Amino acid sequence: VDYFGRITTNTNSNGGVSAGNILIDINNKTGGTINLAASGAPGTPQIANQILDIGAEGILIEGNSEATTINIANATLINNIDSAIFLQNDFSTTTINTVARTDVDPTYTSGIMKNTDGAAIALSGGAPQFTFNGTINNSPPATGTRQILAMQNLDGSLRTAGTARIMISGAGIGPLKDSGDGVRIDDVNNYDLVQIDGLELTGTSANGILLENSNNSEFAFNNTTITGSTDEAVLLSGLGGTSNVTFS
Repeated sequence: VDYFGRITTNTNSNGGVSAGNILIDINNKTGGTINLAASGAPGTPQIANQILDIGAEGILIEGNSEATTINIANATLINNIDSAIFLQNDFSTTTINTVARTDVDPTYTSGIMKNTDGAAIALSGGAPQFTFNGTINNSPPATGTRQILAMQNLDGSLRTAGTARIMISGAGIGPLKDSGDGVRIDDVNNYDLVQIDGLELTGTSANGILLENSNNSEFAFNNTTITGSTDEAVLLSGLGGTSNVTFS
């Protein structure tokens, strides 16, 4: 599947209805490649590639097989309910690129901007091969979970071929900004590499980075700044096997 053009949902235009209003839902695919606004542009009439979600449920990738490749680009996700990007029980190779859209609204200065409940990016279950490139500005809602990144219950050994990797990064200084609850990684096992570049964590949660209960995985945090944590800025707990953690 190759789609070029525009996909938009805006709860400001539909009476504020957000529940059940998912911008992109790709689930239970057994193979093939899906490209959404990932390259090129339609011919006539020419419409620039744009994926824009304001206030709805963002991008859901769920239950796809290891033979599935998903590429999503030119996405801007604003104040989504729950997570802006959620991979659940997934095995696909997924790449998502986000962009700021100040041409749409001067306040849309990051590819993901969020002050609502739920992690900006959440990965739960399965063994996805996931790459994110873009900018995030995650701020705390009045109540609820407020992580910029949440990963749990992932097992890279379930992949049948190649390596298991998660790569999250963005351009510029401090592209991954969070004044909420930081990063939580729990029960992520047998991953060749989980690499996060450019975190700027200023929230007042107990820990900026909480990494726990994970075995036989390599974790790398590059260009990381943590200020404001009330306890340990980085808490490592229950790591086993050959797990290794580096900061640079």
